Amino acid sequence: MFNTNKVVPVVIFLKKYYGSTRLTQSSHDFDYLNFTFLHCQLASIPWQRYRYSTNIVARVNLPNMAHEKKERIDVYASAADGLMTLETDVNKQSKYIDFVDNYSNLSNNETHEYRNKYPKEAKLMSNFAERHIAQGMEQGMQQGMQQGEAAMFLRLLEFKFGPVSSATRLRIESASVEALDAWSTKIFAINAIEELWH
Repeated sequence: MFNTNKVVPVVIFLKKYYGSTRLTQSSHDFDYLNFTFLHCQLASIPWQRYRYSTNIVARVNLPNMAHEKKERIDVYASAADGLMTLETDVNKQSKYIDFVDNYSNLSNNETHEYRNKYPKEAKLMSNFAERHIAQGMEQGMQQGMQQGEAAMFLRLLEFKFGPVSSATRLRIESASVEALDAWSTKIFAINAIEELWH
């Protein structure tokens, strides 16, 4: 479909891996998948090698690389800083900060120490978290409003025209608040549901 004639399979292991680098999937009659893959063992790579990397994948994976326990706070700081400086899309930042948090798994004491050692970065992360929570709440409220308006509009339609088709129900449930508002002004002037869409 994409006119691809080469595929390079790469596997990233979070922990040390000593198994085969060959994979064969077969049925009784033939092999339908047979390849050797390149692999990377994050746990055997010293984190300092990628501490200042401009590769976003390397930076967010710093917590999965080899480091001593006393370095965990610095590892987290560098991973979080990399995410915030290398990724400009807020949605992707919010998606991957959870990844960094989960794999860093800082204790409460380490989190407190991080805030003391990296106050500027900690404030940025805190502001980001607050924005992320506020955006989530706003999206939730908007979604709730949309769902409420869709449910009310469906009730009005069914009151006037009887049960609606699943296609109509789906169209209304997935409509924007603006579309629902526009349709609701037409409902008393139409004689058939199909007239709503024109």
